Parts: sequence; C-alpha cells; structure tokens
Amino acid sequence: QLDQLRQFYQGRLVPALESGGIAGQIGVFCAAPASLAWRAVEDVLFAALSGATYADTVRTLFQRLGYVAFYEARLADKNILIKASAIDKLGRMQCPSSALKLLPMLDHRDPEILSVTVRALSRLGSKEGMTAIIGRLPVLLGRSLVTRKAMETALLNFGEAVLPALLEYRAELADPWIMSCVLETLSHLPPDMRSARLAATGHTNPEIGSQL
Repeated sequence: QLDQLRQFYQGRLVPALESGGIAGQIGVFCAAPASLAWRAVEDVLFAALSGATYADTVRTLFQRLGYVAFYEARLADKNILIKASAIDKLGRMQCPSSALKLLPMLDHRDPEILSVTVRALSRLGSKEGMTAIIGRLPVLLGRSLVTRKAMETALLNFGEAVLPALLEYRAELADPWIMSCVLETLSHLPPDMRSARLAATGHTNPEIGSQL
C-alpha cells in the first residue's frame, strides 16, 4: 500500500512542480502525521529534493505540510532512536530554520546523537551550525564522540566557508590529532586556497607536516 501511495503522490507532485502550480494543489499532499500517506508524501518530497531544480519549492513544502514542525517536536523525545531519526530528517529537509533547534543536540552525551547532529547541521550549511561544530572539536574528536571521517565529511559540506572558521580556531586546537583532522579537511579544499591552509600550520608534529 505504501508503494501505491508513493506512486499516487509522485504522479501528482511532478506535474505540479513542472507547471509551477504547486501552491494551488498543496491540499492534495496534506496527510495525518505518521500515517502511511504522510510517509509516502515525505518519501516523494525527499526524492524531489535530490534534484536542484525544485529544491527551494520542496523545502517550502516540508514546512507548509508540517514535516519540519513534526520532527522538531520529536527532538524532545527521550527515545534515542526517535530523536536520532528526527535529527536526520531535519538535516535532509535542508530547512535553515531548523539549525537553531539542532544546536542544543551538540551537547548530548550519546555518540549517535552527536554524530547525526553534526551531519545534519553540515547539510543545513548555516554559519551558526558550522561555528558550533568547530568550537566543540576538542570535545567531539578528543573524546572520540564523533569519528574523524564523519567530522571531515561534515566540515567539507560547508564548502569554502569553513576555511576562515578553521583558521580562527586553530590556536585552540593544540592537540596534534585534532590539528591533523583540521589540516586534512583543509587539504580537500580547492587548490587556490592551499596557500591559506599553510597559515594553519606552525606545528612541528610530523603527522601534521606530512599532510601539507
């Protein structure tokens, strides 16, 4: 039944997006939260969001149809799996307004919550999220609460905007392991920014030097 519902809503959504008349048909996609129809519409919207053509419109639909509010409310759930799923969904919906709701999750004690929050904030791409993540690097990486690979991927999702933030915090990142992660992240930025990467050095640790 879920597959049939997906096909139904897919058949309605694509023409509405292509014609630009989605605003007048939004009632077609309204469904009771957590129902099969709700899940089907959500899946169809995520599929549409994967393409850049209608991304802005789909993000607006996630808000107008209640998905953003629904999952933001679930951030308060005590069940770790429900909370983690809500964080992931909010990141995938790419609605910038969710960033402030997600920031408190960076102070959670559960590594799974921390990891999914870092990933979600990197998808949203907000300056507040980026600054909060970098400011917590000594805790998140130093205590192995988030894996190095996951952190590098998240930081790179912010694009070139992450460079000044990383350089600004470099004085606080005296730990060689954390500095190594920072420099590895910087090394994946465009070649014309590599000279700026050198400003983050000043470290004599051979592990760091090998990445320059």
